[in-house]
Amino acid sequence: MFKVLVTLVRAFVKVVFRIRIVGEENIPVEGGCIVCANHASNWDPVFLVVLLTRRLYFLAKAELFKIPVIGAIIKGIGMIPVKRNSSDISAVRTAISVLNDGKALGIFPEGRRVKKGEEGSAKAGVAFIAVKAAASVVPVYIDSTYKPFSKVTIHIGKAQDFAVYNKARLSSEQLGQISNELFKNIYALAEGNE
Repeated sequence: MFKVLVTLVRAFVKVVFRIRIVGEENIPVEGGCIVCANHASNWDPVFLVVLLTRRLYFLAKAELFKIPVIGAIIKGIGMIPVKRNSSDISAVRTAISVLNDGKALGIFPEGRRVKKGEEGSAKAGVAFIAVKAAASVVPVYIDSTYKPFSKVTIHIGKAQDFAVYNKARLSSEQLGQISNELFKNIYALAEGNE
């Protein structure tokens, strides 16, 4: 089901948008890694899942899984439900398990959509998951107006190796600092390509 769905949606996306991907070689071809991107539109996870060559398992808000048809589709393509506004231990364990199995995980560190010009901040969860799984983290910036037939540019930065933390126990403050550094790396990709 996954391959058929991705092929169909990819074809649709390439008709509706002008796609450009810069730096896809920065995504490790194997081993657990986190693709950590900005999030301004509901199109963002769609772009990343269907356009990148590496399969992504995305964390997605649990409410989406309750919507008829959409819920079945996102479950079928391997999305992981996460309860927002709470510490969802089950989602965190599943995310770490995905990484430990050598798969790629997609995360939006802000935990919600943030439009261009709005202030956003990263949640500490992305750093916690990366450290616990000793995974590499790849910053990604998606640049688009999201209007039909507009340009979509996906900027992919160099991976940061979290194995250096050796699965250390870090304080909430340290995890917050690491997440904010990742957050800055994402938006630096936008500034460098304007």
